[in-house]
Amino acid sequence: MSHRPFSELRSRMPLAAQAEGLKRAEEVIHVLQKESAGCVIASLAMATGQTYQQVRDWFLRGDFDTYGISYVDAHAYLGEHGYAVIHQWKHLSPRNCDRSVWPPKPFAPVHICFVMGSGTHAVVMLQDGTVFDPNREGKHLLADYAQVSGVTGVYKT
Repeated sequence: MSHRPFSELRSRMPLAAQAEGLKRAEEVIHVLQKESAGCVIASLAMATGQTYQQVRDWFLRGDFDTYGISYVDAHAYLGEHGYAVIHQWKHLSPRNCDRSVWPPKPFAPVHICFVMGSGTHAVVMLQDGTVFDPNREGKHLLADYAQVSGVTGVYKT
């Protein structure tokens, strides 16, 4: 029995998910944030097909005008709701360097991206590169943002 290198198997995982993702991306509904720090809540709603209120209710605290949701809490929400994630940061800590190609091309059916503008903000990127911003109408691109610090690929398990 021959074994394939892990890198070869890993490179095939997103391709399989992308085939399903073509249909999934068409189902994403643009959700606007209802509170000033509600961008991750709205992004989770878009990524999972839930309403803003359904996602908000899962988080037991009430003040989303001052403090938002961290990527750690976003990943916990996704895991509890049947999703797996692959997260990529711009800076590779173990190697103490930035990635040579950044931001990455879409690698999942849907992504939650952490961008910088006037502060940290979360947006949703579809498989075709279209970005839905919970703070404004219309379709955008990651290039519209000053900086992209992290990209989370979201997969239904």
